[in-house]
Amino acid sequence: MNCINCGAELEPGALICPYCGTENEAVAKAQHENEIREIHEKIDQLDKTMQEDRVRKVNHSLSRLALIVGALVLLLIVGIFAVTRIQSGVALSRQQKNLEKLEGYYQDGDYDAVVKYMDKYKLKGNTFGKYQKTKDAMEWMDYGLSYVGDEENYFKYVMDYEKSRDGIAYSLEININSLCRSLYQLDQMGEKGYLYGEQAVVEYAKEQVMQAFETHFLVTEEEVEPWIALQGEEDVEGSWYKEQAQMVADRLWQSGRFQESE
Repeated sequence: MNCINCGAELEPGALICPYCGTENEAVAKAQHENEIREIHEKIDQLDKTMQEDRVRKVNHSLSRLALIVGALVLLLIVGIFAVTRIQSGVALSRQQKNLEKLEGYYQDGDYDAVVKYMDKYKLKGNTFGKYQKTKDAMEWMDYGLSYVGDEENYFKYVMDYEKSRDGIAYSLEININSLCRSLYQLDQMGEKGYLYGEQAVVEYAKEQVMQAFETHFLVTEEEVEPWIALQGEEDVEGSWYKEQAQMVADRLWQSGRFQESE
């Protein structure tokens, strides 16, 4: 069985689509019909009991009282069912509103707004899986970019603390590791498959981090790819990026970047 809204495959008996939150009308209708059928069966059983009681010459007043009690029970059951349906409808309406708002932000490419909305209303679970993945991707992007900042201030910051190529290489090594870790984690999101259709935000995050690599360190995507792969290795001895950092430091020093930032 598939969701009538998003087309996702549903588990047998699922009342609500775990991906978009749409109610499975077929299951809800079947449950409603079963509950009404059970009510009718109880009424029939009660009527049969009353008839048997009449045969046994049970007092007419007691039979009438039993009928009244049965009617009240029936009304109570129907009332509870109605209240439950109303509450379920309100919850579904609120959930649908949240999904529509988040998807609007996502389609506009306003991924920061998605993160803020998720945090504000503390939304989570498979229903909001796409937007939780969006939040994860943006957090990994921020992790990488937080170590470099804007280009001009970055070089000034490094020069304030490091006055030699070797010193600069040490600082660059830390930054390269952070950027590579960010890109590696974003790649892993793609390797696991985009279960909720979150490919756009992952590609956006990777693009921003790679752009920082290229503008800050004067390296190409082809040069960076093998560096990212080192994040998946467990038996790397010593520093992962000492050689790469020294290469970048030489390249930046020769380009005049650090002299211009002094």
